[in-house]
Formats: sequence, C-alpha cells, structure tokens
Amino acid sequence: HMLTRKEIWERLENNRIDLAVMYLPDESIKNWKPYQSKKIIQDELLFISGDEKLAKKKRIKFKDTTLNPWVTYPENYYLDQVVKESYKNQLADLPTAVARFTTPQQIYRFVAATNTNTALPNSFMVANPATDKLHTLS
Repeated sequence: HMLTRKEIWERLENNRIDLAVMYLPDESIKNWKPYQSKKIIQDELLFISGDEKLAKKKRIKFKDTTLNPWVTYPENYYLDQVVKESYKNQLADLPTAVARFTTPQQIYRFVAATNTNTALPNSFMVANPATDKLHTLS
C-alpha cells in the first residue's frame, strides 16, 4: 500500500498493519516506545530536469531550479515537506507545483513528457536505470 505517514501511523496504532517502511525521523510520532525501527537505506533527493541549459552547468543554485514549474508529491507527503524545508533553509523561493502525484514513477513520467522539474529519491533512480534520459543532479 502507498500510504501517507499519518495513515501509516494510524494503522500501526490500530493494529491494522504490523510493519511499515517509511522515512524517519517522523516528528509527528510522539510515542516510539512500543515500536522498533531499523535503518534499511540511506537516501537523498536528486534534482531532476529536462532543461538542457541546467544540464550544462557544473553547479545549480536553488533559485535556478525554480525557473521551470515542478511536479511533486501531494502536500501532505513527507518528501514534499523535505523539499519545502530545503528551500526554506536556503532562503529560496519555493518552486511552483503544476502537478502532484503519489508515486515516483508517475512524477518521473510527467517530467519526461513536459518541461518541468522535480526531486526524486536516489534509490528510485538507481532502481530504475531507464530513467537516465533526464538530467539528474544531486
């Protein structure tokens, strides 16, 4: 199942699921005592763009990534919050989202078909080698 963090937590708390794979930490979860966690991967977000001009640059600033519209996760998804926090920490304007999808596959397909940008987990890009036709920058 693809669930929001709130849905995962609710289902764990109500014994509707026994196991969840999610990004941690999660500040919304106040009582971790009845649960165990195990780190299974260290991941990072990569900036993905179809913009040839950006691909030629050795370094891209946050402000350069907002020139084209973005496609991203729904607003209540963890990775959308991570992106927003990154821009806030860099004192940069947030990118304008023109579409939101729940899976990285949907987001990648939209970026590949349009002149938009996004940020996707490195683990997704590594697991999907056919995604290398767009410009990936960490």
